[in-house]
This record gives sequence, C-alpha cells and structure tokens, in this order.
Amino acid sequence: MAKEVMVYQANPLIEGRRDFSLIEARIFYLGLRDVVPRLTNKVKAWGDKTYSDFPTTVISANELVQMFGNPKYYSTLKEICKDLSKKSVEIKGEEEGEYFYRPVFTELHYSKSKGLTLEFSPKMIPYLLDLADKPFTKLPFEQVWALRSTYAMRLFELLLQYQNTKTHERIMTIEELRHCLGVPDEAYKDSIENFRRRVIESSIKDINEKTAYKIECEKVKEGRKIVAFKFKLHLPAELKKEQRAKQIADIGKITKKLADKASLQTEEKPAISDEQRAKNQKNMKKLLETIGK
Repeated sequence: MAKEVMVYQANPLIEGRRDFSLIEARIFYLGLRDVVPRLTNKVKAWGDKTYSDFPTTVISANELVQMFGNPKYYSTLKEICKDLSKKSVEIKGEEEGEYFYRPVFTELHYSKSKGLTLEFSPKMIPYLLDLADKPFTKLPFEQVWALRSTYAMRLFELLLQYQNTKTHERIMTIEELRHCLGVPDEAYKDSIENFRRRVIESSIKDINEKTAYKIECEKVKEGRKIVAFKFKLHLPAELKKEQRAKQIADIGKITKKLADKASLQTEEKPAISDEQRAKNQKNMKKLLETIGK
C-alpha cells in the first residue's frame, strides 16, 4: 500500500480566511504537496536557506484536464491564474482587531507544453515552510483533495487541528465559521437553518463520504437561538476499533445462536449431519477471517 501523502499548514493559516474557489483550493494543495517544511530545529543547516527553497510546482496538462474535467480549459485557466495572482489570506494578529493580508503566490505561469507553474510567495514562509516551534496541522492530501466544496475542505482542516486532543471536539460560533469557511458576508444572513443545511451539513456529508474520518455535529443554543456548533471528529483508528468491536459482538451472537441450535437438535433430533456441521464451520471460518482483517 502506498504511503499517504501528508501536507502541513501553520495553525494561524488554518484559522485564517482565504476566499478560494474549488479549483483554486486544489491548485493551492497541489503546491502544498511539493513543500517539505522544517518541522524541527534539529536540522541546523536549514536556517541558512531562503524563500527560494519553496519548490517550483509544475502541474502537468494531464492533471489540469483531470481537475477541469475537460481538455478545453485554456480560457478558463487564464482567468483562474489571473484571479489567483491577486489572492491573499487574511490572518489574525496578536492585538485585538489586528489582521495581516499575505499574498499566496509569487508567480503563476501557464503554457500548453509545460502546464501550470506556480511558486508560493515568501510571505508564506512562516505558514508553510518554517514550522519549527509553531503549532501546525498535518493534513492527508488525497482526502482533502477528494472533497467537493471549499466549505468541506476548510471545515476538514479546522477539525483536523484538534485531531491530537483528548476529545477531538471543537466548538465554533456562527461568526467564526462564517469567517474561516469564507462564507460571503451577505449569504445566509437571514436564515441560520439554510446556513446549517447548505454549509455545515453538506460539508459534513461530503467529509463522511469521501474521507476515512467521520464527523458528528450538534447545535449549541442560548435560549432558542443557535449561536454555535459543536463538532466531534472520529479518527480512522477509532472507527476501525469500533468496527472490530461490533464484529466481535456479532460473532458472539452467531456463535450463541449456532450453539443453541445444536443443543436443541441434540435434545429433539439426532446429531446434526456432517454436511450441516461443515457448513457451520465454514461460516465460522469466514467470520473469523473478517474479524482478523
């Protein structure tokens, strides 16, 4: 089995705001895939390097076709590159009401022969490259990539921030969610129910279907008003453990059922036939093979 590709972001970037379309977000992740961040100070020589150590990412024409779903993407790609060249991320500062706006890319270049070439801005060094002694989040590239909306991608990132906590739970207010997910200011302002259904629930459904993780969500109210949502992240290892426990319980039930049936046959009828005994043994073997996986 191929090792899962992991990418990394500093937590202030995870909690910031970036208004990407789905294609733009996927291009961002393709760039992340090539970045090898400094996660520890043990690599002493790294300190002499500069922002030029951000790799230049080249996205081949074939990958672009897969992203767009159609080889006739040239005019669209020109507009996407134009928009991405202007995009920045909004990151909170330490002071109350302080925000930084950091450009994401320093270069975007497209040609039919080479595909799309991109390089991250040096302003992204503290958030993508130099992560030693900083809180950061480890993200599974393929699983984020598989998500079908930017809301789902951003919610997944925000919850993976808490994957190493004891409870894997996170409470976020409506305003925090709107900000971090990049929900337009005018969208769903008059209906929290529409926001819950079209932003939160649709994102959770996407994550639960497309990744190895599972998310549960409940409303947090003040009186009758919904003010926040509480999320519970179930890790793949936990889900496998729960599945195994269920399989063991199922085997116990079936074993008891077979034993009861055999006992009844012993009391009322001659012993079960060799054919039935072989069939029971075969069924039990299949169950044991399942639980051993």
